[in-house]
Amino acid sequence: MQKSVIRKCIVLALALVMALGMLTTNTLAADTPSDWAQAGVEEAVALGLVPQSLQSNYTDPITRAEFCALAVALYENVTDSEITDRVSFPDTDDINVQKAAAIGVVKGMDDGTFDPNGKLTRDQAATMLARLASAAGKWLTFFETTFEEAEEFADWAKEAIGQVQFAGIMGGVGDNKFAPKNDYTREQSILTILRSYKALQPSFMIYDNARSFSDGLAAVKFGDKWGYIDLDGKLVIPFIYDDAFIFVDGLAIVDIDGKRGRIDLAGNLVAPVIYDALGDYSDGIASFRIDNKSGFMDMTGKIIAEAKYDQIYRFSEGLGFGRVGDKWVALDVTGREITEVKYTEVFAVSEGVSVVKVGEKYGFVSVDGEIIPPIYDSAGEFAEGFARVRVGELYGYVDINGDIIVEPAYAGNRNFSDGMAMVRLDDKRGYVDKDGNVAVPIIYDAAYDFVDGLGKVGLDDKLGYVNKSGEVVVPIIYGELRDFYEGLASFELDGKWGFVDTAGVEVIPAQFDGAGNFMDGLAVVKVGDKWGFIDVTGNMVVTPKYDGYNTLRDEGWTVVRIGEKRGYVDATGTEVIPVIYDMVYARRNGVSAVETDGKRGYIRVTGEFVEPYYDAGSDFLQGRARVRLYGKYGFIDENGNGIMPQH
Repeated sequence: MQKSVIRKCIVLALALVMALGMLTTNTLAADTPSDWAQAGVEEAVALGLVPQSLQSNYTDPITRAEFCALAVALYENVTDSEITDRVSFPDTDDINVQKAAAIGVVKGMDDGTFDPNGKLTRDQAATMLARLASAAGKWLTFFETTFEEAEEFADWAKEAIGQVQFAGIMGGVGDNKFAPKNDYTREQSILTILRSYKALQPSFMIYDNARSFSDGLAAVKFGDKWGYIDLDGKLVIPFIYDDAFIFVDGLAIVDIDGKRGRIDLAGNLVAPVIYDALGDYSDGIASFRIDNKSGFMDMTGKIIAEAKYDQIYRFSEGLGFGRVGDKWVALDVTGREITEVKYTEVFAVSEGVSVVKVGEKYGFVSVDGEIIPPIYDSAGEFAEGFARVRVGELYGYVDINGDIIVEPAYAGNRNFSDGMAMVRLDDKRGYVDKDGNVAVPIIYDAAYDFVDGLGKVGLDDKLGYVNKSGEVVVPIIYGELRDFYEGLASFELDGKWGFVDTAGVEVIPAQFDGAGNFMDGLAVVKVGDKWGFIDVTGNMVVTPKYDGYNTLRDEGWTVVRIGEKRGYVDATGTEVIPVIYDMVYARRNGVSAVETDGKRGYIRVTGEFVEPYYDAGSDFLQGRARVRLYGKYGFIDENGNGIMPQH
């Protein structure tokens, strides 16, 4: 009997301990917001938006009276004034209910009561939030909601749901659903109050369109006109243009009634607004078009070539072209025609020289005029002082004086690179030097451009490297062989990848299932189906765990991917931006744009500083990024602060 009593006492004691433990655990859980809500709740508490009575049991459904307490705290915070009026209800003497009713945020039930302890539904919350914004002086834009069950919304709630959705104050529950009759929790309510607080702050996003900053100014559209603001948001050129573009070298194109001109940074006209089109400047010269004819002007707006050309080819390296009828003529930077109007086709300028064509023959033009007459059957651009030419079916090289340096004797060739050019006889390839000598015998099935004294060659489906003397320095044994980066080239041999140096030594033996290039002392390698990072000694710095990577390093960082999420790894192999984003973009000045669920934010090595919130955003230029939300544009600085308009 005594043992039985003792046993029962022990059981009861254990049960009590377990109950106390569960109570403590549940209490702690209730006093802590969910992970996804914690940062927002803490911010709202710090701003004084959450009464002490609501700083616990965050996952509980909120009551109508409790939501009134949040609404009143927000209103009195943003208006910096206490609500002095009261509206009473027979079933509650809660002062926050009375205050909220007095400013029109809440109304009673059909029977005149308020039901203070009733659970708040999501459609009721949306309605109260829209009324709260209006009471605080900000009417939320009407927006036809896009939730799929919109037809089921109560008439009294439909407009408010669209308003808070459009304003980014309240979203759905997933799968494009709003669930209007679901309960609303305390933490959900606190987050929407926080968003309302931010929406009620003076808005920096007021523009109907905007372009990025350049030369310290940005073109912005307000209503149906464009003007320019400075980096502080001050309007410095008024809203008088139908369109306006970015400044380049202190000048910007503007549009009035479909005509274009140019202004300087002070808003002064440099070129009158009379042109049908204006081109960008190159070599200090820009094209213009008026009455279906084109000409050229300098950076002061002075016309250097009258509008008499049917088409123009922009200036490059001091050389431009104009077409009259079906023939082209070359011009110098003074607008002087330096050749006859005779060319049927003209090509891009390289090393101060352009290939030109007359009939079926090719020649060359420079700022000195026609330097090599059109006598060749084809011609390529100049590279390292030489150009490829073809006579009949055979290729050779000429210099800038038109002298033949390599006689046309080859079935094919490429431009000079690092003092060497690939030439082909039948199906074999080798290299000639600038003296026209065959420096590497014409025995290879493939040959690529020389870089830093080495050229990659192929023989019998294998690859290696030769030097300028024709010596094989990396044996021709590899199935795949990449370019050298930081003195090492990745190779594939018998299905495995390793790295070889410029002397042909396999410094990292073939052992990986894939490999990239070395940059900043690290290279990506594949083990199985995962990617990691090694250093130049072959040591694994980051254990393979990534599903993919970006082949281009970005300011020392590499984009990595796990599943469909992306982040960044730095030059030490540290995951500096967590792999949690749908997309990460190129870094500019240490800042990268990121996207999650179609929203864009910005992040730097110290962590996220602008949460993915905007519908679109540009890179940071001159310390400012252009952002868009619900059709409106504004600018933020590198700390995520909005640049308030000053006009």
